[in-house]
Formats: sequence, C-alpha cells, structure tokens
Amino acid sequence: PMNTVLLTTLMKGLAQAGRIDQAMEIYKRMLIDGEAMPDLVTFSVLIKANCKAERQDVAMGLLNAMKKAGVQPDAYIYNHLIAGCADLAKAQQAKQLYQEMVSSGVKPTHVTLSVLVRILERGRLLKEASALLETEPVAHGIVVEARVYLQLLRAHLRERQGRHAARLYRIMLARSSPT
Repeated sequence: PMNTVLLTTLMKGLAQAGRIDQAMEIYKRMLIDGEAMPDLVTFSVLIKANCKAERQDVAMGLLNAMKKAGVQPDAYIYNHLIAGCADLAKAQQAKQLYQEMVSSGVKPTHVTLSVLVRILERGRLLKEASALLETEPVAHGIVVEARVYLQLLRAHLRERQGRHAARLYRIMLARSSPT
C-alpha cells in the first residue's frame, strides 16, 4: 500500500519534471482513496510547484484545503505563496498573505521580508516597503540582509525620494552587518 511519504515523493518528482497536472491527480486520488492523507510536506510540494508554474489560484486553493484539513501552514508555504504573487505582480494578495501569516502565529523569515519588499518595490509602493523594513524586522527578530535595504534605497532615489532614501539608509546602518 502507498503511504503519504511515498505519494509525496512521487508528486515531488513529477513536479520537478514539470508534470504538475499528474502530481495534482495523485493528490486528488489521495483525497478520494483516503488511505494516505496529505501532510505539510505534500502541500508544500504542490503549492511550490503551482506557484512556480504561475498557477496561483490552484496554490491558493491548496492553502485553503490544507487549512480545512487541519494542517497548519508554515513559513515555507507562505513564502512560496508570497513569491508566487511577486511573479504575477499581485501586491495586494501578497500583503494579505503576509498579514494572514503573522496573525496565524507563523513567524516570517528574512526571505519573507525580502520577497515582500521586492513585490512592493515593483508595484511602486515604496513607502509601504520602507515601513515594512522599519517595523517588521524588529517585531519578529529578523535580520534583513543589507542588499534588501539597498534595493529599496535605489528605488527611492530613482523616484527622487531623497528623504525616504536617507531614512532607510540610517535604518540599514543601524540594523544590518557590513557585507
């Protein structure tokens, strides 16, 4: 009999080979058969694969199914979903996912903040991105790499927002280690 680990490994292999639809079919059969149920790793594999394939709606459906099944999403799941928003320029959805992540007690990582800053910067939401870097690293005990600050600093300068750039520079000096 097939168990969750074997089926998840099979799904991961299929996803890595670009055969996401086949991986999703195995997931659907898991649910119907009820013999082996999807776990955190199963959902992580499928969410990551669907996000990489720019199938954000499917990935969001998996997040909902995951929560409905009583499986708590972790930082990696949220990071994949937020990164999927970056690829599709869905800044609002990324912000909502971040809020859901934090409110559900999942601690964001430096990757989470880096991706979110990139999304906000691409969406020209520079003040929001700066506010994020000002408050969230302290609130969650995260050390953000200097390159993230520099990326946003350059965007502020491109938009001729010197005061914001100077403030962000001071924050960067106080919080990040030299590279």
